[in-house]
Amino acid sequence: GVQCAGGANLALGVSNDFQFAGIFNKAQGRSRTQVSGVFNSAGNVHGWQLATFGNRADTVSGSQFGLINIADSISGASIGLLNFVKHGHNRITLATSAAFPVEIIGTLGSRVLHNELSVGWQKTGAHPFWALGYGLGSYLPLRNWGGINITGMAQWVIAGNHLDRNGVLYSAKLDLEIALTKKLGLFGGLAWQIYGYPDQGTRNDGSVEFRPWTGRTHELDRNNWQVYHWTGWAAGFRYGMK
Repeated sequence: GVQCAGGANLALGVSNDFQFAGIFNKAQGRSRTQVSGVFNSAGNVHGWQLATFGNRADTVSGSQFGLINIADSISGASIGLLNFVKHGHNRITLATSAAFPVEIIGTLGSRVLHNELSVGWQKTGAHPFWALGYGLGSYLPLRNWGGINITGMAQWVIAGNHLDRNGVLYSAKLDLEIALTKKLGLFGGLAWQIYGYPDQGTRNDGSVEFRPWTGRTHELDRNNWQVYHWTGWAAGFRYGMK
């Protein structure tokens, strides 16, 4: 049946159809679709969970949409700021690229759609740069020997310890991954990247002059911003946490 409430719904057994609530839905058994203003919780979902804040389910044969999504397993996609899937596409990546000789990336979510959180480091001249990033990715498996990764990421680039000297780096990446073991993979591919920072004049220490440590850049003319882009590369190892 259908449950509708301005506040909360609770189904102690199986909810075969829909739950709509202004605040909270909970189904201890199976649920087809849950829609709420704040949070949804269910055992097994065969459909959708949609909430402003978050969703929780054991297994999802469908998708979750919320700020934070949690599931033991999912066959579709968790769409949100942070997605936690216990038996999902959870990995740690150690990479090197044209932008950063050292980069560590954590992956959370499912193969269809996952979050990526990154920390990168490089040195331009005598000046270090740190980068904190967030992105979305998708993994297309190719039989048992590997797969293709597609990623879009935004990174906040900080000059040394100076939080006021920063820019933004946007990246689109495509790489081929080869499985070395069941959990360990080797990857390599291409990246198109564009970087910009406010034009505040040249600093004496040159710390705003972030550049890829390999390759050539192409500058763009933008009012009050220094912007340039390049086509680079990325390679490294990925380790599955499941």
